[in-house]
Amino acid sequence: MLAAVTYTYQGQHYEVHFRHVHALLPVKLRRGGVALLPWGRRKTQPGKLPYGGCIHLNAIYAGLWQPYHPRPVRLDLESFMILDYENHPRWYDQKNSLEIGRAHV
Repeated sequence: MLAAVTYTYQGQHYEVHFRHVHALLPVKLRRGGVALLPWGRRKTQPGKLPYGGCIHLNAIYAGLWQPYHPRPVRLDLESFMILDYENHPRWYDQKNSLEIGRAHV
């Protein structure tokens, strides 16, 4: 599970963890620039989206997210952290890693 990311926005470096209610992700805009958008939904937050901060690609292909109209976006990340099967954090440099699947709903 994607648990945290690092990025630089307007000259300031950020390490953001999904567990924080006000977590934002840097989304590249089609016309240039970057916008910070909310990362997922927590159980403590109101809304209509399912809980969580990640969407499995097979769930999108199966049409489970069709009611939410997901669309692909690019994240302007420097690194990301996943939790392995033993719940240990593993950090990866975004420039040398596989592309992270992402969607904006």
